[in-house]
Amino acid sequence: LVFDASAMGALDAPRFEGELDLKGLEGPGARIGTLAAMISAEPETAGSKRYRVIMDGQADGLVLADRGVSEALGSRAVLTLRAIVNEEALTEVSDLSVTSPNVKLTFTGRTGAKVLEGQVQADILRLAAFSRLAGRPLGGQGYVAATLSGDPSQALTRAVLNGRVTELALGHPVADRLIGRQANLAGTVTRRREALTLEGVTLSGRHVTAGLDGTIGDGRIDMRAALALPDLAQVDRQLAGAARADAHVTGDALDPDVALTLSAPNARAMNRPVRDLRLTVNARTVTSAPNVTVAATGDIDGKPLTADVIAKEEGQSWVLDRLVARLGSVSAEGQGRIDGN
Repeated sequence: LVFDASAMGALDAPRFEGELDLKGLEGPGARIGTLAAMISAEPETAGSKRYRVIMDGQADGLVLADRGVSEALGSRAVLTLRAIVNEEALTEVSDLSVTSPNVKLTFTGRTGAKVLEGQVQADILRLAAFSRLAGRPLGGQGYVAATLSGDPSQALTRAVLNGRVTELALGHPVADRLIGRQANLAGTVTRRREALTLEGVTLSGRHVTAGLDGTIGDGRIDMRAALALPDLAQVDRQLAGAARADAHVTGDALDPDVALTLSAPNARAMNRPVRDLRLTVNARTVTSAPNVTVAATGDIDGKPLTADVIAKEEGQSWVLDRLVARLGSVSAEGQGRIDGN
């Protein structure tokens, strides 16, 4: 390890320079073959209180303990920083980037004790490099970008997201059919102290759209999720038509209530018509003492469908308080108990 630093110039506006050279660093989480960095800070003009900061660095032979993460990042990382720090300690960043063979992270904007505004972007140059991490073969390239604003002194950050992946391959036939070769991300995420709020966060592909809205924080949750499938044949060739799923999670973040609705107004299954199918599931205190109500209505192949189920967990057992199901002239009713032991 070698570090050289120097300061020169006027006492009220000195110029700083530093160089770092490191070889063979090993720790429990990572190994670095070589690391070289240079940093300088000098007044923008003679006597100015605005400082120009320049930093360039490169790490080679980078190996992380987690093989999947190591392959995703690559064995080299290059750091670049170009910024101005003014007399109010506000940093104006014109170029901050970390680049590896597979990923590039960039930021431009302004940061300070009470100011955050700028653009941040993560470019995925080779999605295939994330295959081991995902546990399946991947392909494609893409980016996720965010327009940032906020006030660090109030622990407030807002990010307006947009992203896209092209030439996408997910290594699973159903996922590849649903999403197709391109996926898009949009929405807004706001963090205010311990609370995280999602507004219109949407991931869309060729035959699927998924969305999240709501807030989680301070031990509470109020989150809605939606999944739209306009062509069920992309899930299974024996299905046809459109379907939608909506979920609402509320209450204690560690022991929430969950409401789920599945609907298919005009579908087919095994070449039989399915009309106005609606399934609702309501589960209370799903972690500590689940209490579940299920109801279904619809028409299958011209036969009316109704179902009503009430069940709850008691200790190591599940108690079925009510089961009533009818499809045309066929019906079933019952009660019971399933012992977990």
